[in-house]
Formats: sequence, C-alpha cells, structure tokens
Amino acid sequence: MTNPSSLPDNVIDRVFAVLRYTYGRQFDQKWECPAGENPADFASGLKAHWARELSCFSRASLGHALKNLPRYGPPSLVEFRHMCLNTPAPETLRLPEPPADPVVVAKVVEGLRKVKSRISANPGDPLAWAKELKARDEAGEKLSQYQRDGYKKALARLDAPEQAPVVFSVNLPRPLQRNNVAALAAELASFTAEDGEA
Repeated sequence: MTNPSSLPDNVIDRVFAVLRYTYGRQFDQKWECPAGENPADFASGLKAHWARELSCFSRASLGHALKNLPRYGPPSLVEFRHMCLNTPAPETLRLPEPPADPVVVAKVVEGLRKVKSRISANPGDPLAWAKELKARDEAGEKLSQYQRDGYKKALARLDAPEQAPVVFSVNLPRPLQRNNVAALAAELASFTAEDGEA
C-alpha cells in the first residue's frame, strides 16, 4: 500500500524498470543489496524512499528525466531529482494575435516618417529631439512627464558643459611614488611605536 505522500507503486516500479532495462548490470551493481540484508526488503525500502522523494514531481517531469538519462551510468536519487527539476515548462496555448488595425498602422508609419525627416534635417545636432520637445511644450502641446523630464535634463547638460559627466569607475590606489613611500613608512612607524608603548 502506498503512502499518500509518495508515488503510487506502479509509477515507481515503472521508473525502476526503465532504469534497470537501460543500464542493466550497472544498475544492479549500483543498487546491490548489502551483505546480510534481505534483498526483497532492501528493494522495497529503496523503492519506497525514491517514491517519497519523487512524490512532488508530475508524471511529465518523471517522463522527461527517464527520456534524458545520463550516458555515464545510472543516476543517483539526487541526480534523478535534478533531471526532474530541469523539465521544460509546457507550452501554453495562445489565441492568435488580432490583425493590426490599418488606420493605426498608417498613423504610426506616418509618425515614423516625420521623425525620420526631422532627424535627416538636423543630422549634426544630437539634441534636436530635446529642442523640439521644448518647443512643443512651450507651444502648449500636452507632453508626458517623462518627455518633459527628458528634454529638461538633456538641455540642462547642454547649458552647463563644465559639469563633469557621470562616469562609473572603481577607485584604485594611486601608484606609490617616492614621497608617498616616505609618508607610508612614517605612518607605519607611528603605528609600530604606539603598539610598542601599549
């Protein structure tokens, strides 16, 4: 009789049968009954342990592991569990995407053409987009907060060129120079003197 928190007997029997038929003598040697134990009790205990440990996996995960057994020899329980965990997610059925609305497509394409023509008109000005957004904002056109913040930040950098650009770097120690070596030696000597006094 099977424990409710373990795989049914027929499922674990199938797992062991596939492992045994796949690996033959290697499987028998790996799971050989220790001397002095009853082979039937050992086999049923081994199967019961695997059934408990594999109870959290679906039949699809077990099948995936059995179809992808390693070449080097029969897997241990831990390796078999790992193979079950690597089961790819099942494909979900999706409805076909609705066709694009031709009116919306035409508007988007027209907008892209306008952007392309504006870029072509000012190829040397990398901030043309920011200047254009500023002009549109000042003319009263409704812009998103993201657009407003973007053009303001870009143009603020243009107005303050002396501001150093943000650069990510790691602070590394300066190379030792002669005067630094003397200062370090004096500092080290002071630590040593303090330690000697204590």
